[in-house]
Amino acid sequence: MMIQKNNIYGILALFFLALGYGCAEEGFEIPDSEARIVDATVSRSLPGGEATVSATITDPVGISEVTIVQDNWSISESIAVGNETSYTLDYKLNIPDSAKVGGQYMLMLWVTNANNVEVRDTLTLSLSLDTEGPTIINNTAKGVVFMIDGSDVTLDLKIEDAEDITTLTISNEAFSDEVAINSVSYQYKKALNFLKEGNYELEVTAMDVSGNTTTEHILLIVRAPFEQMYLADVNTDAELQAALMGVPVRVGDVEDEAMKGKAFQAKYYNHTANTAVRFIPSKDSFAPLTIGAGSEANTLQLAVDAAVDPIVLTEVGYYEILINLEDLSYTAETYVAVDSAYAYTMVMGTGIRVNGASTCEQNADPSVTQCWHFASGKRLTKDANNPYLFHGELEFYDQDPSRDNEGGFILGANENGWSDFWRFDNSTEPEASVRNGGSNYSFTEDAFGTYEFSFDTHLNYVRLTPKK
Repeated sequence: MMIQKNNIYGILALFFLALGYGCAEEGFEIPDSEARIVDATVSRSLPGGEATVSATITDPVGISEVTIVQDNWSISESIAVGNETSYTLDYKLNIPDSAKVGGQYMLMLWVTNANNVEVRDTLTLSLSLDTEGPTIINNTAKGVVFMIDGSDVTLDLKIEDAEDITTLTISNEAFSDEVAINSVSYQYKKALNFLKEGNYELEVTAMDVSGNTTTEHILLIVRAPFEQMYLADVNTDAELQAALMGVPVRVGDVEDEAMKGKAFQAKYYNHTANTAVRFIPSKDSFAPLTIGAGSEANTLQLAVDAAVDPIVLTEVGYYEILINLEDLSYTAETYVAVDSAYAYTMVMGTGIRVNGASTCEQNADPSVTQCWHFASGKRLTKDANNPYLFHGELEFYDQDPSRDNEGGFILGANENGWSDFWRFDNSTEPEASVRNGGSNYSFTEDAFGTYEFSFDTHLNYVRLTPKK
């Protein structure tokens, strides 16, 4: 009988072994596994406050329990998970009032799976509440973004924080990006290529693990190389638009072909000390771009209107000003003119009174009408401090009501002949005089009125503005 009993036990053992083997073959074997803990963090807090413990936990055999342990405070909190294969931990931990401000405490995170396999992770809890958002450092080139073939500019940002940065978001109507970070420092670089000109404002927001955010706005001024540039020594659009000549002052390109449209050279006579000037590409408005002085010496600042600090010319005299819009730098240096000065200059034309005298009254015999002639040209007043500069009050009026569109003038420097004379680079909207060439300036009744006129023979500069 004893032998038979042992045989029965042997047969049963073989049966269960075969059954186990068959289950394994059918895929029913419970695998060996351990939990995976991802992005485990604990937020900063203060004594008496609350810290958030968070993590993403996964295990294919199921998670049975998550335990949070802090020995100093005799804390051991267990959370039953119910053998879920994925669990998002978001636990609020109460900090005792007795905890020390500025202290750092070790926090244990224990995860047990359905096979009773335990995984542990250690977190550091800092009791110094971070209320500051991340620092956003903009290293993007500060100049005008000139549209070229390929990448026009690289957006270059550095993000730093005392604790982990979670996200960086960049948004604009034409471009957006969001990056998950999870580190205390992050370098962001992205090449941008623009399809059209415009002022593009990017909103950059960085957030840390405590939920603190910082938002910065970055203005990218995108242009094709400029076809023209002007120096403005006035402050309003109304003053730009009221002038008939010389406001703003047209400036020239630099000699370097590679910098044409990106850098400019201005020559300007400064009448009074501490004159404020800005640069604009639009002749009649400070919008959409004004170029002024930056916060550091010899640097430029870009703005969308006149609300930008001017470049201040401290001395009386001739200036050469070089501006570079790629690196936002400038130089402003005085110089001495060495060309020959004229003893006098005069206005010749019709429909004009110069300091009250008509340009159609012959100088030798005022009773004789002789318009558009050197014999009736009326002299301008030479500047007391500059031998190249002449001034006068010009009145535009209807010389002969029976004839239309006769008003106009040129300039001369010889009461006995035509040489030297100056016409203009444009007959209706001049920006400069042209010695012994150019076109007559003409005006219609819309321009009737009294003006202050200046003429600089060294610069070939003319300025005609309404009398104040």
